[in-house]
Order: sequence, then C-alpha cells, then structure tokens
Amino acid sequence: MVLGYKCHSMTNESALSVDLAVSRINDNSFYFGFTDRWSESICLFHKWFGGSLRSFELKNNRPTKHISLQKSDYESYDLDTIFVRKAKRIFEKRLKAAECHGR
Repeated sequence: MVLGYKCHSMTNESALSVDLAVSRINDNSFYFGFTDRWSESICLFHKWFGGSLRSFELKNNRPTKHISLQKSDYESYDLDTIFVRKAKRIFEKRLKAAECHGR
C-alpha cells in the first residue's frame, strides 16, 4: 500500500520495491505505527501531530492475536517480511527520539 497498490499479491512483483517503500516511510512527513505496539504508536502520533492524549485512544479496538509460532514460520524472506523488519527499525528509532518507549 505504501507504493500505491491495493495488494501486493495482485501486483506484478517486479513493480514492487522494498527500498522505495522504506524510503517513503522514512520520510519525516510519513507517520506510521503498529497495531501490536498500539500505546507506543499513539504516543508517537501525538509527538508528531500534537494534541493531548485522551484515554479512549489507548483502547486498541483491533488487537493483534498473539499466537505461538515456530522460528521457521516467520523467518521467511518475502517482500512483506523484509519491509516490516526495516519498518520496525525506523519505528524503534522514532520511539526513542520521541521518548515513547514502555507505554
């Protein structure tokens, strides 16, 4: 979606560039968060855009289901996995700069 396509499974893989997607989310004008890191994502949102945190914002109405996986289940190297790994590094850097860890 970062590249402008609805679903990568419906797009020619040669048109997809992890590097381009990462460069877009790494731009200081591009906010993103993770649903499995909801509180930290909301904290970061307010650091970027301002406004006061309201208690209802911390209610994650779309919680991630935590399931137990074997290492082989998530050690794939498809485009999504590579992108998310790189996005998480950017997210961690932004959380640290915004002092949003541990929320």
